[in-house]
Amino acid sequence: MNPSWMQIALAEQGQAEQAGGKHNPRILEYHAATTLKARDDETPWCASFVSWCLAEAGLVSTSSAAARSYRTWGVPLSEPAYGAIITFKDPDHTGFYMGRRKDGRWLILGGNQSNRVNVAAYDPDRVTAIRWPAGVPLPNAVAPLGKSGVIRGNLLAGASTIGALGLGLVENAETVDRAKGWIGEGSTVAIILGVLALAGIAWSILARAQGKKQAEAAP
Repeated sequence: MNPSWMQIALAEQGQAEQAGGKHNPRILEYHAATTLKARDDETPWCASFVSWCLAEAGLVSTSSAAARSYRTWGVPLSEPAYGAIITFKDPDHTGFYMGRRKDGRWLILGGNQSNRVNVAAYDPDRVTAIRWPAGVPLPNAVAPLGKSGVIRGNLLAGASTIGALGLGLVENAETVDRAKGWIGEGSTVAIILGVLALAGIAWSILARAQGKKQAEAAP
């Protein structure tokens, strides 16, 4: 699954502050998604960017331009997952989790990072919260991110899950249980679900691979 807010955020890469007293209209749109509604692009806008992306995806944000407002937003995660909202201290900052580098630093897609939207590396010791939109399930086919980087190193388990789905042997999730029954009865509905599952997983892997490529190019 490539979360809708991440697709929106990725498309904004390169948006940057303008020099010479001018202001980037796009950054002003980010601010407009908050109660502050700042009218310049010098006002810190990392939280405005997060709020705008969430609103564009049809999700409830904090509507705040303050990074720390996301410390208690949504639901907490014990470990980061692709697309999770991360908050930092010293100084306050917020953005979307993409993965981690070999040196352990977390790769964050965010606004107001070197005055632009980009992917940058941050020290996980500065993290104050890992949050996920309330009511939005975590990806099932692709596990939450772990120490291996953008995709958790368990593709074998994922492949086994796909095969088991085709055989109607997986009994962990409600939808898979239904698929099992449909396969046993020879229903074409199970075949359609299997094809959709494979397509969704393939899309997720491709999207994350693209994110990893962009992340590796980050400073």
